[in-house]
Formats: sequence, structure tokens, C-alpha cells
Amino acid sequence: MAISLILGCAYVGMYIQFAEVWWVWLLLPLQFLFSPIHGAIINWFAHKYGYRNFEVGDTSRNFLPVDFLMMGESYHNNHHKNGSRANFGGIRWHEIDPTYQVIKLLNKLNVIQLVKQRELNMEVVDKAA
Repeated sequence: MAISLILGCAYVGMYIQFAEVWWVWLLLPLQFLFSPIHGAIINWFAHKYGYRNFEVGDTSRNFLPVDFLMMGESYHNNHHKNGSRANFGGIRWHEIDPTYQVIKLLNKLNVIQLVKQRELNMEVVDKAA
């Protein structure tokens, strides 16, 4: 219960800090509703169903072959193997991470700066698939 209260206060704090127009506040109830659902979908389904690109020491799987609903979060096995990588997709041709596309745009506009990532060992992908 305390964690839920803290997270709720954090959400409201973000709105206080960044909501510049009144109608953005209308999104707050949706955020309260969908954030736990999104977390439950990823943390349950992506450990039970799907495919694996990498052998890691857990049950993580890539839940959706094409992930536009969860904004790249369902490439859970990729994330568990390379947690610091900004692009959760990109291992197989169909793994397009929509959030990474936004990150690349922000990088191009000089809002953020992407850190150079090391090359992935694609040999592991062939063995796991």
C-alpha cells in the first residue's frame, strides 16, 4: 500500500512539474489505470510466452514478435540480456522498438545524447533460436 501511495504521488508530481495545459490532467486517471496493467502484462506474459533470442539465467521471453502496443517493452529477453541498451528490439528484422525511434529523434534534435553501444554477439541469437 505504501509503494502504491508513493508511486501515485510521483505521478501527480510529474504532472505538477510538466503539465502546461489543463487538459493534460485528464490523462492522469488513464495513467493510474494503465501503468499497473502494462507492468503486469510484461512481467507475467513475457516470462511465460514467446520466444528467446538469448539464453539467460531466467525465464524471460520476447512476448510479441511485433511490439507496438507495449512500445518495445515486450522484447523482454533482449532487455534481460542487454539491460543498458536503449534499443530493446533490433535483434531480429521484425523487432522494432517504437520507444527507441523516439529516442533517436530526440538525439537528432539534440534534446538528449545517445551513448555509443557495443556490438552485440549475434552468434548467440542463432543458437537460441
